[in-house]
Amino acid sequence: MRNIVLASLLLAGVGAIEARAVTVDFNDSADDSYFIPSAASGGFTATAGSPMGTTSSIDHAGPSNGTVHLDSWTNDGSTSTWTLTRSDGAAFSLQRFDYLSAAYAAYGYYYPAATSFSVTGMTATGGVVFQDFGPAASFTTLTLDPGFDNLQSAAFSAFGDRNRAAYDTIVVGDAIVPEPASLALLGVGLAGAGLALQRRQARA
Repeated sequence: MRNIVLASLLLAGVGAIEARAVTVDFNDSADDSYFIPSAASGGFTATAGSPMGTTSSIDHAGPSNGTVHLDSWTNDGSTSTWTLTRSDGAAFSLQRFDYLSAAYAAYGYYYPAATSFSVTGMTATGGVVFQDFGPAASFTTLTLDPGFDNLQSAAFSAFGDRNRAAYDTIVVGDAIVPEPASLALLGVGLAGAGLALQRRQARA
């Protein structure tokens, strides 16, 4: 009986998959919108923790990837940050995204690149996961560790004096859950275990 239960649980775990992936690219947001409190895209919401906007060129003057992306910046500090949540409040997984923070001159000022960058995820069970990255002078795809699943929110933070940072093509998905077929298989296994126990008791 024990072997039947273990086999059923194993098969159910193998059947667990990550559901559909969604790309949050901000192309459905208004271009050249500065100092906005939030921006919605692909069923997700970005909320400002420092000045934030959606533009096609970072700070209207810096590097661009040719499409609308999210910018965050700081003029008098060392951290630019924003938070990603799912608009319906459900948990989600975070897989990868494009990131840029480049030094450049604009409007008579020089803006240094961020020296480091981190993502901090708050899970639906109250846990915390985080991952650090180095600077990226051009749009670079960064991949998250497998632990960024079942998240309620993810905070993106760039560090460096008066830094500017840009984000695009954020690939997210539903939290990993067992397939219905896997749950059914688990139920069959448990039912089989119950029958085996009854037969053993009858022989005894």
